[in-house]
Amino acid sequence: MHRSGTSVTTNLLGELGVPLSDDLMPATGDNQRGYFESLEISKLHDDVLGLFGLKWSTPTTLRALPHEWWKLPVVASFRSQLAQIVARELADRPVWAFKDPRTARLIPLWNEVIAQLGLDAKFVLVTRHPLEVAGSLFVRDRLDPVIGELLWVEHNADAMLQCGKRIDAIVEYQDWIDKPLVQARYMIERLGLDYAAGDAELKAIVDRVIAPDLRRQAASGSSYRLPFTGPFYTALRSREVAAASSLSDIFNIARGFTNVIASDLYRRVGEVSNIANQRAARIAALEHQLRSLTTAPLVSSSIPPVT
Repeated sequence: MHRSGTSVTTNLLGELGVPLSDDLMPATGDNQRGYFESLEISKLHDDVLGLFGLKWSTPTTLRALPHEWWKLPVVASFRSQLAQIVARELADRPVWAFKDPRTARLIPLWNEVIAQLGLDAKFVLVTRHPLEVAGSLFVRDRLDPVIGELLWVEHNADAMLQCGKRIDAIVEYQDWIDKPLVQARYMIERLGLDYAAGDAELKAIVDRVIAPDLRRQAASGSSYRLPFTGPFYTALRSREVAAASSLSDIFNIARGFTNVIASDLYRRVGEVSNIANQRAARIAALEHQLRSLTTAPLVSSSIPPVT
């Protein structure tokens, strides 16, 4: 999910010797150390979502992606472009990493790319306290905290649904602050990284990457706005993959029911909008007809006398 610490995690992977893309998104005021995110991949992800009228901030609970959307012909060119990027990045090196929070929604497409190229992919799920994420999104984008929390659930649930047991590591934003060396060693081991340096060198890398002021949005004991969020975050926080996967399945079933209701609502709104548009067009036509009558020249007629 966005604002969960994917940037700091990817930055650390790069410092540990994992090659990243050359076209990394530049730093901004919202992320002063950089995003460590490929501009090319991020744009393609946005374009794929845009095919279906979605943005990164659109809850799929309210507006679902089409069934098996990744198999649709309109997606084929994007799959081809992503495959070309991956083949290029791995042309002269055995490993390469990328990150983009949108990937959580688009994993079915990436699964096809991975299978097409015959790759061994490793998945890292980066999570963070949902209320901190919602708070960060409100500060940055003025996004409603309820929507922010829902997006957190959706992104993490989609990652679990599409990856499940294939997730190699689950890292938590707060652990980069509280116990960075422990989490770094965990990630190195889980990903099988070729890194054998001692704690002193690893600590120097961690100190370079992880700033003390990373935690700007503290949860501060606030309560969740959605009933599903708490147990799901607890499962992810404790790296209980089976529990998190089960909760993701339950959420996805509930989302399916909501999708039906939402799609029916959109349909009804569309019908009302269509009726309104038809009425507006009819009024415009009548007004045009009236103007033509009032501006037409008078035609004189000769009435023969009565005989």
